[in-house]
Amino acid sequence: MNTTDTPGAAYASVYLLDAPPHLDRPYTYYIPPDLRGLIHAGSFAVVPFGGGNRRQFALVVDIVEEVSDNIKEIAKPILSLLYEDLSLDSELLQLCGFLREQTLCTEGAAVRTIMPAAAFGKLNELYRTAAPLPSPDKYRNTEMLVYNAIAAREPITLSRLRSEFGPSILRSLAVLERDGMITRSLEIEDHGGQLYRETIALTDAGEALLAGKSTGRAPGPRQLVLMQSLQKTGPVSYDRLKEQFGDVRNQIKTMAARELISVTKEPVFRDPYADRADLPPDDNQLSEAQMRAFDSIAALYHSGEAKAALLHGITGSGKTRVIKAVMDMVIASGRQVIMLIPEISLTPQTIGYFRACYQDRVAVVHSALTPAERFDMWKRIKRGEVDICIGTRSAVFVPFSRLGMIVIDEEQEHTYKSDMSPHYHARDVARFRCAYHKALMLLASATPSVESYYKAKNGVYSLIELNERYGGARLPEVIIADMRQDSAEGRLSPIGSVLKQELTANLERQEQAVFFLNRRGYNNFVSCPLCGEVIMCPHCSISMTYHTRKGQKSGYLACHYCGYTQSIPEKCPSCGSEHLRYMGFGTQKAEDELQQLFPDARLLRMDADTTGTKWAYEDIIDAFRRGDADILIGTQMVSKGHDFPGVTLSGVLSADAALYIDDFRANERTFSMITQVLGRAGRGDKPGRAVIQTFNPDHPTIRAAAAQDYKTFYQNEIAMRRALVFPPFCDIALITIISSMEPELLHFTEALNQYIKDALFYYYKDVPVECFGPFEAPVYRVNEKYRMRMVIKFRSHSRSRALLRDILSEFSEKLSKTMTVTIDINPSSL
Repeated sequence: MNTTDTPGAAYASVYLLDAPPHLDRPYTYYIPPDLRGLIHAGSFAVVPFGGGNRRQFALVVDIVEEVSDNIKEIAKPILSLLYEDLSLDSELLQLCGFLREQTLCTEGAAVRTIMPAAAFGKLNELYRTAAPLPSPDKYRNTEMLVYNAIAAREPITLSRLRSEFGPSILRSLAVLERDGMITRSLEIEDHGGQLYRETIALTDAGEALLAGKSTGRAPGPRQLVLMQSLQKTGPVSYDRLKEQFGDVRNQIKTMAARELISVTKEPVFRDPYADRADLPPDDNQLSEAQMRAFDSIAALYHSGEAKAALLHGITGSGKTRVIKAVMDMVIASGRQVIMLIPEISLTPQTIGYFRACYQDRVAVVHSALTPAERFDMWKRIKRGEVDICIGTRSAVFVPFSRLGMIVIDEEQEHTYKSDMSPHYHARDVARFRCAYHKALMLLASATPSVESYYKAKNGVYSLIELNERYGGARLPEVIIADMRQDSAEGRLSPIGSVLKQELTANLERQEQAVFFLNRRGYNNFVSCPLCGEVIMCPHCSISMTYHTRKGQKSGYLACHYCGYTQSIPEKCPSCGSEHLRYMGFGTQKAEDELQQLFPDARLLRMDADTTGTKWAYEDIIDAFRRGDADILIGTQMVSKGHDFPGVTLSGVLSADAALYIDDFRANERTFSMITQVLGRAGRGDKPGRAVIQTFNPDHPTIRAAAAQDYKTFYQNEIAMRRALVFPPFCDIALITIISSMEPELLHFTEALNQYIKDALFYYYKDVPVECFGPFEAPVYRVNEKYRMRMVIKFRSHSRSRALLRDILSEFSEKLSKTMTVTIDINPSSL
């Protein structure tokens, strides 16, 4: 790709940002003389597209001086440059191409993933009258109505006109514009514009008017009060004036227009963490084992080549201390660091630690920030004002120009894989960026993904291990509690007898406990014992979950897929029985049981139901760390990364929940989850204990997790993957077809299946694949939409990806408005 600026060039190759897959290709546009030298590869522009010349955002990917004569004849002119100071550099432009190639997304989807959403406002076409209408006989009644509608509310947007008159209005607008009766212009709504602090001051003209030395028009009563106040106080912020006098924006505008006051604007950077307390920094003294790990990583960094390393350390071994030491080294060399974390819930601890060390040279990027806050962070990073960016998956795209290292903490977590298009994995993006910058990719985990550990064992990554806890702390004593015995004796509580006994002793010693249960709500489902009917969501093929309301006796049923809620039926909807049974348990029921068993204990619950507000994660974690609660119970957001010195007991309430799901990563996730939860205990001065509640106490995965024996687990798992040909021994493409019309879905799925068979037979005989399906998705209907799937095992290379892209391109053009097709390569779950 040619990314060299060519001021005299007259043509640009562009991708539309909102093109469907079958139209996702470069288009050539003419560059008008006034834009030459301003537009270059990486610029964003506004272009006309299609028969109606609809205005579209586009990314310029190349500048060319000469094109063929037939292109010259049809090339349309670029209308305008979107923003002069908003563009992609060479690296990010290449990264868009990488995402498009590797994930099969469109170029526009790649751009919108890399750039903050607030960077692109809404593009409006505005219409105004330009001349009075001639005699009524010249135009049809429709044109007259459209003209009058524009005249009554000019400027008026095209979308508003289309909503009133329908799609046929385009012809009338074209006629009126051709004849010069109306004009069309573009306006970009700013979704995340710069925030300013306004300062208001009285001008000399205003002083003269108050002193009676001016013959100008006297100010109104409210204006006079404002001017007299400014005369006494001097310059003040608009916010201060608003506190005193209410909304005076109109008065300010009027007086500023008369030059009686001046309004100066100072840019304000939105930092949501500015007032959050930082953790006190420590001396970060490394142990002998940590120093060996640091030396190995430092040698890789100083090689001057792109390198990748896996830091495998048991829970509590001090991986963060090693990472911090490497960061110091990278920053001291004049380069920048991205540190990825898997959960927003980990940001308080991670940000507190690193901001204490690096102050305001740390930026934060995650999905809980507002679009404007994220855009401000992006602009600070773009200007080179920060050395470290900490964030979740999307932070891997921040525009560092001196990138020296990308750290992926808890690298095994599925949250690093996007479940929306583009279906990228942060690890793949990090690998691309580190290769570009000759930087270091550092993966860190106590329970690495099987794929990453396989690469480390085979020399693709450098394997660096920490096998002892920092500061002499010991791994917790682990108890496997066999829940079959409790069940046989009629005890069905989420808190088994063994865990109850351990918690009683823990509370008597005034020590803290953390419990994990990866299911929220009160009961898993409600069923009828007579006919077996389960209360299902009316919009999804999934059972409703029973939830309680705080402080109320009555509860409700909720669907965790579409969000639908309803009251609990008095009778079985199938047989009319009044005796309904509540089955299973979630975090709400476990919390309720704990409160009944230990009424004096202070509890905190952290799950999707308690973390809906912006600072909920931080507030719960901070409260528990302060010792405001004795027990913290929650879903996966409590299981990893947190360092609570006061916790001496951890527990997995249902270790079997993820063990038998229909997914080849079930063992891996179960092992990781148990190991992480066990690792929360005994990180301080006191010894820890951990309880695993299970109905399968002899399962090899549970046994290996209890022993914190990753190597035994890996040997078992890699043998199974090799025998059944699962990653890392193949790649997997998951094709999902979704439609609100079930007959249409089934017909389309069969056509897609036949197309794949024909393509493999006629055009892609050289691509070895295994196809499975089509079959219904595990949850067939979600929010009134039906879902079918196909699975393809293959090896990812240019030919196999060409096959998959052909499938998308061929069928995206045939899709109705009610149907979508997506392809996810190496999905986080099947």
